[in-house]
Amino acid sequence: MVVAVPREPMDFMQRATEAVHPRNKVISLPKDLKIIINRNREVYIYNIFNHRIKFVKYWADRAQQLRNENKKLLQRAPEHLHGLLKGKRLALCQTMVDHFDYPDKRLVSAILQGFPIAGWLPDSNIFPKDVKPPSLDINSLVSLSKGMNAHVKAKVFAANANDLVIVT
Repeated sequence: MVVAVPREPMDFMQRATEAVHPRNKVISLPKDLKIIINRNREVYIYNIFNHRIKFVKYWADRAQQLRNENKKLLQRAPEHLHGLLKGKRLALCQTMVDHFDYPDKRLVSAILQGFPIAGWLPDSNIFPKDVKPPSLDINSLVSLSKGMNAHVKAKVFAANANDLVIVT
């Protein structure tokens, strides 16, 4: 089905010149990103590469300086996260959060504590707030978990029965 609105030629031309391409409506870039894109168009490529090299060198050197601090941070994490967080440069991450005034100031401490599987997460000050209350509380989830896990395993095994090789 085609729906059209008949217009006089001059009216059509005026509205056509005022119209925005639908793709441009969908792609709305953050202000800072638009500034960087425009800057990259206006600056000599040598200066862009030089800036990038200096940036990476500065932060790589800073990461080396923060090695001991990183070890101390890792010791604050629960034991079960040590393997997962080993080699992560969390001290550098916190330094960058502070340096660039990143809105989620608690990001590194949240990583060090581990994120909960269920329940409320603290506000990151990054993502838009879209609070939806849970349909089940944690106690209900715990009581249902054993049966739900068995149900999920059964479905996975049934779906992959032809491909599954069981070694005992």
